[in-house]
Amino acid sequence: MQAKLIISFEHLSESDFLVKAETIVTAMTGNSHYAEPWPPQAPTLAELTQALITYKNDYHASISRDTLKIAQRINSRQNLTELLKRLVSYLEFIAQGDTQILTTTGYDLRKDAVHSSGNEILSAPSDFRVSHGIKKGTLNIHVALLPDARSYEV
Repeated sequence: MQAKLIISFEHLSESDFLVKAETIVTAMTGNSHYAEPWPPQAPTLAELTQALITYKNDYHASISRDTLKIAQRINSRQNLTELLKRLVSYLEFIAQGDTQILTTTGYDLRKDAVHSSGNEILSAPSDFRVSHGIKKGTLNIHVALLPDARSYEV
């Protein structure tokens, strides 16, 4: 499967999103693999930088918990997210699956899921421990992760 960039930012907290967006804009600034000007379908670096500055200002202003400022932060995050997502198709097109080039963008790379070929029996898990739970009649079970296991049956 061809290498892809992760464009799901919804799960990130506000501070983590700010760090990720700053990382991407910094990585794209002067990136030799993606010389400017970029095609018109992709947002410009100036647009990304301005959207980042707006979001950063709105983020800091919303710390006071003012509902108007929080609404502004939400809008500026949506705008920045849209620009970051629009940029990805251009980045992936230029990289042509080259993970070395994609890692220079500041985005995270999607990890391909490894699927086993069938219903092969896996080896017994190691570090298997059972202890009494907090509530009466409960048990805590601990087991070391098996690389190819999707679930465990107890």
